[in-house]
Amino acid sequence: MVSKMNLIEIARNAIIRPEPDELDLSYIEGEVIEGVYRDDYVQPPPVPSLSTVLNSLGHLPSYSALIGLCEDGMPFLMDLSNPAPGSILISGQPGSGKTRLLTALLTSAARLNDPQTVNFCLITPQLHEVESLKKYPHCLGIAAPYERTASEMIIKLAAIAEQRRSGRELGPAVILAIDDLAYLTGEYLDYGVYVHLKWLLQNGPGSLIWPVATLRSDQVHAMDRRLVGSFSTKFIGQWHLENNSRRLNAASRTFSEHLLPEGTFEVLYNNQWIRFTVPSV
Repeated sequence: MVSKMNLIEIARNAIIRPEPDELDLSYIEGEVIEGVYRDDYVQPPPVPSLSTVLNSLGHLPSYSALIGLCEDGMPFLMDLSNPAPGSILISGQPGSGKTRLLTALLTSAARLNDPQTVNFCLITPQLHEVESLKKYPHCLGIAAPYERTASEMIIKLAAIAEQRRSGRELGPAVILAIDDLAYLTGEYLDYGVYVHLKWLLQNGPGSLIWPVATLRSDQVHAMDRRLVGSFSTKFIGQWHLENNSRRLNAASRTFSEHLLPEGTFEVLYNNQWIRFTVPSV
């Protein structure tokens, strides 16, 4: 078990990052659970709202963003000035809370920082669901995957990241949020933009350009493995369990012990799964 002290340390410093040999999602297919139904599990207590959690945190260092709450109630924070976690993939079945996690991250980043410190861009096919994010001056733009603006965002942020690597430009941390990665990379992303996106996934966080994307679990294996493999940190929510037989990781706690409720995710850290819950947005 991970001690409470370790969880506190994680919450204070940066989000956790799986070991390199544990990043490939190709082996993650869930686990057969016979005779177990969702209704057999005790429903978790109601989660607090994001506003309630943020109001209770007090002063936090610049570049902080809230990911969720650990099992002991400690905040799970992301340090946007620390590139160690790399780009982030949020995966789970429909209804698992992927968009909720992405929205909570962007909202908390805006509420905890001024626009000179943190900005964000968002690419989403569900424009009507993110209207609340437009009110923040931190928002550099919101676009649908089929809009030219989406490709322009990726190319522009890649250019900024390259300039920063060369020491020619300083500026705020920028979160490039992509809701439903498969939708973007389908018919709407030409090869030139794909190359820029893949480069950003691998190099953006080192220049404080943070790609964070959601992806449905049933689309993981249909995606370009090189693109999925470019994400360094993976948050995993509910996965479809039927017709799957391989374990998540032979050395780790598996999801068969508990069916994850909506809005709950796990991430692998030192061969252990650490669980956190996303506040309601």
